[in-house]
Amino acid sequence: MKNVTPRLFILICFLSFFIQGCHNKEAILNNLSHKWLLDKGFRNEKETDSLSGLYFEFNKAGEVTTNLNGQDERLTYKLDGEDIIELAGTEGVFLNIIELSETKLILQTDIQGYTFKFVLLKDK
Repeated sequence: MKNVTPRLFILICFLSFFIQGCHNKEAILNNLSHKWLLDKGFRNEKETDSLSGLYFEFNKAGEVTTNLNGQDERLTYKLDGEDIIELAGTEGVFLNIIELSETKLILQTDIQGYTFKFVLLKDK
């Protein structure tokens, strides 16, 4: 009986972390699933106008429409953990979620040796 109690405690802890992780991921997907428009763009920590017009439109089905590569395209994405978005079909582009609130999304990524940061606001 003594061996059962620690195992049961470990199992309960594991399940609570798993359930909490699923809940957090669902909350992130709900908050992320909107159209986001670029407010400010940075390349290697310097603000740049070359990213003007950039947008991301995420949906809960795992699709994103964006003009990140210069033209509108629909891609698939998946949330890897709670802070990394992996875009499929873009040669391994990973977007780090720096901040996500009701009105603001800040993403950061490395593309061809440059670090880009996108400060996006939710479209109304």
